[in-house]
Amino acid sequence: MTGEISAIEKYSGEDSEYEHWLLLSVDTGDSSFGDGYFGDSIYVWYDGSRLLMGDTVEVYLIVDDVVEKEFLKGYPSYYPLGTARYVTCTNC
Repeated sequence: MTGEISAIEKYSGEDSEYEHWLLLSVDTGDSSFGDGYFGDSIYVWYDGSRLLMGDTVEVYLIVDDVVEKEFLKGYPSYYPLGTARYVTCTNC
């Protein structure tokens, strides 16, 4: 999947094995809702910190789960959540 990083969050759990992991929100630019809507997102657990907001990345991931986010009031959307196997920055 390819997209632009729109948010970066640090892992906040108790497992020290993942203390330096980041959760990337990546906007794919395409929307399953059609033209005029924001692009869909993927949420990626990533073991590293060299990426910045606005970077365009190509991500190879294993999808672990699907998360539900409210798109419009009362209208949920579902997005993949995965663990990155490979992440490369295409505009760095």
